[in-house]
Amino acid sequence: MKTYTYTLLFILAAFTVKGQQSEVVKVLNRFQIDTSVLHHKAKENAAAMAFDLKQVTRTSASEKIALALFDGSKPDGNKWNLNSVNGKQPSLGQVKSFLKAHPVAPLIPVIDQNSYKIVSDKDDQLVVEFRYDADKLSPENLFMKDCKGQLFINAKTKLLEKQIIQNMAPLKVNGIKIAKLLTVSTFTFNQGLKQYLPLMETTNMVIQLLALTSDSEIISEYSNYKNP
Repeated sequence: MKTYTYTLLFILAAFTVKGQQSEVVKVLNRFQIDTSVLHHKAKENAAAMAFDLKQVTRTSASEKIALALFDGSKPDGNKWNLNSVNGKQPSLGQVKSFLKAHPVAPLIPVIDQNSYKIVSDKDDQLVVEFRYDADKLSPENLFMKDCKGQLFINAKTKLLEKQIIQNMAPLKVNGIKIAKLLTVSTFTFNQGLKQYLPLMETTNMVIQLLALTSDSEIISEYSNYKNP
């Protein structure tokens, strides 16, 4: 079960959008929406901040609640501080697993700039779909070629509110077969810094174990952002 949990956390590190402008820009301009919503860099922005993280990991057999602090001003290796796991002081093994699953500079899959398309522009909301560039994926995030994403933009506030990533075909990550993968991320916009930051990320995964399936879920809540 520990391997499955790490695989789920490993997948979380891949869900950062990096892309270029496309024909969708014309639609954004029509709604007077800044094109930065296409490459919000929320997690990259958070890497320069200090914040609190509450992460709940659920499987069919267990639940784990981890509380941690991040300080982007500290040197590599000291940025994360895992305070507790299920209300107790974490073991050395738990700290090592946490740090391994939360790299400071994760590999970022590149979006295929030609894949952007408007899915919907009704009800004061724009939905932009995208896919990843298979030729520019690393061996670690190659599974992202079989995933698609959607950006949900509020046409009134002109801000990105939500991102959804889901698989289009069964995946294989670290040797584990994944029948379903769905990650929903919400964001906050820091008016002072003029940049997006993660607010909440929920990932649901169904692992295929021969004829059986196992459900896993990770809910990550980010709060108390500060300039370190």
